[in-house]
Amino acid sequence: MFTRTGAYAGVTRAQTFDTDFSGDGRADLFARRSSGGTAYAYRGTTLKTRSSAGSGWGGYDKVLQTDLDRDGVVDYVARTTAGVVRWRHLSSGQWVNSRIATGWRGVRQIVAPGDVTGDALPDLVTVDSAGTLWRYPGNGRGGFGSRVKIGSGWKTYTQVVAHGDFTGDGRPDLVGRTSAGALYVHPSSTTGTYPFGTRKLVSRTVFKSATALVAVGDVNGDGKADLVARTASGALWLHKGKGNGTFATAVKGATGLSSFNLLG
Repeated sequence: MFTRTGAYAGVTRAQTFDTDFSGDGRADLFARRSSGGTAYAYRGTTLKTRSSAGSGWGGYDKVLQTDLDRDGVVDYVARTTAGVVRWRHLSSGQWVNSRIATGWRGVRQIVAPGDVTGDALPDLVTVDSAGTLWRYPGNGRGGFGSRVKIGSGWKTYTQVVAHGDFTGDGRPDLVGRTSAGALYVHPSSTTGTYPFGTRKLVSRTVFKSATALVAVGDVNGDGKADLVARTASGALWLHKGKGNGTFATAVKGATGLSSFNLLG
């Protein structure tokens, strides 16, 4: 399925090239059909063309693209409907499902923002049922160290997404959407106890109609993290990041995704 090889030499903390399925230097979108477990990668730049991402995805309710071992090939963090979290990656040309954790069925949010700790290794961030924000430091081998509390009050969001730098400071940020559709960016912070600072309102209305919201990194190749939304009609919309915590007017991508129920 993959022909790419290589490493991530010289990248900064927020340069997340690990969602590039096609190998063209752009972030791609993972999308699974509602039935059958078949998935596709919608290619970056326009999100109008796609490649097969294989089958066997029917038992998952969460899929994130990342590259936990930094081998230069995209892999996945995927949670089963039973709450088992797996690392799906290629090893010697074969797909391998390595268990990361169990008992995560009640975890409200799981995101892969990039390198939060500053050690050049990708991390995970979660929101539990109480709204507490936790960081799981990656070890670069598909595993994680002990979790660390990095915030509270995140229950206010119905969705938290993250992958890359939205604010232009070279560090990954978090994005939260409320039940009313308001979107906020939580910029990374180098001061205080927690690595994410005071939230900033992006829009109260623009993202309200989205039936899915995904952060996969830099889709159009300008070095800035973007957001992808899907509307009820099944159309994808690319919200290009401006690098200052705001987004340009959405550009329409592929259509016909109303029958897809898992994007990542």
